[in-house]
Amino acid sequence: MGLGFVFFASFTQVDIVSDESEQPSQEPFVLVIDAGHGGKDVGAQGEYALEKDINLNIALDLMRRFRGDKDVKVIMTRHSDVYLTLDERAQIANKQHADLFVSIHTNSSEFNRLARGTETYFVGAAASSSANRVAEKENNFVRQFEDNPDEKYKNTF
Repeated sequence: MGLGFVFFASFTQVDIVSDESEQPSQEPFVLVIDAGHGGKDVGAQGEYALEKDINLNIALDLMRRFRGDKDVKVIMTRHSDVYLTLDERAQIANKQHADLFVSIHTNSSEFNRLARGTETYFVGAAASSSANRVAEKENNFVRQFEDNPDEKYKNTF
């Protein structure tokens, strides 16, 4: 039986305060696009595709859509099939002072080949316990590829 894929993106943003009396900033909006999984972390495995490959193709397409927009600076966490730890992905966004971090994933369903639609998760400083459970579920699998994950992530969730 094949697996159907469902696209979802995880968004995290900083607080944006608007004051109509302020002049628009000359700095571009910094968008970090993370193609989820990669390298040894294949993600979901479908009959004809791997999640890591689908995520990268979507991320590269999204990057191309912003090409030429001087108001948006796009940073990719990866341009090819490489493995990055969760920390490395976050460090890229933090180093670039990202205004928005988008992590692209394509879920699979073993029982519903006709699955369609999107899921969007927003995780911020006031994240709910249900958002934490979603993040924990997604991140538990990938942590197996990291050195000493229990110690590294002992204070999360």
